[in-house]
Amino acid sequence: MSVIRMDLDATGQLLAAGTTAADSCDRHRIGLGIEMGQARVLLGRVVAPRAGLVLRQAAVGLRRDADELRWRRNHLLSHGVAEPGASFVIGTVPTRRPHPVGPFGDGPFSTALAGLGPSARELAALDHLATVDLRTFLKYRVAAQAAGSPFDWSASGAFVWEACSGPVPDAAEDACLRHDFIYRNWRRLRDDFAIERDAGAELKDFADARLGDEVHAAVMRDMNTWFGWQNVFTWGLPVIPILWAESVEPAVDHLGDDAWNGRYDHEEIIAADYYGGVEPPDVAIDPAATEDLRTWLCPPELCSVEG
Repeated sequence: MSVIRMDLDATGQLLAAGTTAADSCDRHRIGLGIEMGQARVLLGRVVAPRAGLVLRQAAVGLRRDADELRWRRNHLLSHGVAEPGASFVIGTVPTRRPHPVGPFGDGPFSTALAGLGPSARELAALDHLATVDLRTFLKYRVAAQAAGSPFDWSASGAFVWEACSGPVPDAAEDACLRHDFIYRNWRRLRDDFAIERDAGAELKDFADARLGDEVHAAVMRDMNTWFGWQNVFTWGLPVIPILWAESVEPAVDHLGDDAWNGRYDHEEIIAADYYGGVEPPDVAIDPAATEDLRTWLCPPELCSVEG
């Protein structure tokens, strides 16, 4: 959320100019279409109408920008403070334009954030990524950068635990990548749309429970592979992994508030460090996963205005 000081007179003039420019693009495009039709007859061949497409895209862009500016002006008029004797108004505006309605689902992101700002399409994609099996999620994470995904896939561990911020067995570290994914995308949406912190309580509970389940399952698979059940009764080697598996969920539940409530910084996510210092695991690139990420969500500059 950012603080804005808007000149209402200048904004009105800019909106009028944008409308005039968009209408002019449309008029010229229509006129050009007539000329192109005549050129086809005279030349006896098809003339590629590239200029018409450019004019149409320009008109669409101008109207989209005007619509966004008009919404920001109306938001400030409703929530800001007018300067006495001047045409200025000061107030805060969400980074992205909220989507108050939509066909929201019953996934964890949609359940927590439906109607609070993010588009139904964005929440549906995040719901899928939060609930799909962990192996498939890791494939999406590998594909994310190449697909230009607008989501936050970064993660950062601590000390010797690589992907995790606390003691977790090696076999369970992949689960921390998804836990970070849910936490960081919650903070991204919360700050972009100025959402109240309490709205994410159920989503945090889901993320912590999912981490606990996935760590527990990973530890159990690891014990079966490396130790065998008989060691529970002989050497006792699996005892420490079992304790870790059982303590992870209550640990993040009680100690994860700072990570959940912290400010989100868009500048931290840059192309050179897309994964936040934790590279993707050794998972082959899946073309289907790459295509999913390309088609689930429109580019951020479009999603800020339309779902």
